[in-house]
Amino acid sequence: MEGKLIRQLTQGDFDVVDFLGVNQATQTMFYSSSEPSPLQKQYMLLNSMVRTNKF
Repeated sequence: MEGKLIRQLTQGDFDVVDFLGVNQATQTMFYSSSEPSPLQKQYMLLNSMVRTNKF
């Protein structure tokens, strides 16, 4: 990966597996994560109003 880290969007002991997309109208980012276990894949959203939420 190239570039400079501007700010970290997630925190914790898990991997962000895939970046799925962004809704620019609501400034919401969608990604899949290995939280809470590497054996599971969770779909998450992140925006300025809601820090992190499963969907």
